[in-house]
Amino acid sequence: MLREELNGSAPGPNGDRHIDFSSEPSEGPTALGGDDTIVKLVRAIVRPETLGDVLKALYKAEVTGFTVSRVQGHGGEAETVETYRGTSVKMDLTEKVMIDIGVSEPFVDVTVQAVLGSARTGEIGDGKVFVLPVEGVHRIRTEERGTAAVTPVST
Repeated sequence: MLREELNGSAPGPNGDRHIDFSSEPSEGPTALGGDDTIVKLVRAIVRPETLGDVLKALYKAEVTGFTVSRVQGHGGEAETVETYRGTSVKMDLTEKVMIDIGVSEPFVDVTVQAVLGSARTGEIGDGKVFVLPVEGVHRIRTEERGTAAVTPVST
């Protein structure tokens, strides 16, 4: 219903489309795009050397949309001291890779398990996986919303 209203609404003075949400729920799955599936953001912070294995596991689990960023962080592990040009240097931050994955609710567990199974070395510093609620998601190219914006793209 919301998608039809969006597509049928006339553009405003700035080219934007205005939709009256007063009859639509202000939160919850229907507010995301008219379907009944919730969108989540799975954020994984892993060792850079495990990235290839994590991506293979995600593809195998049919999770193909994600963003990868190089980050630095400190997860509470003991401080490390390294020698650089003959001087002891305390390393406060560790190089990591952050993978953001927008998925519909049914894909949350399979996505988390793919990351956990492929990023684990058993050593301190393996990383973390966070599952966060997403208030809304929009695909820029097609203006799709909700789970339609996080499903695989057909050409």
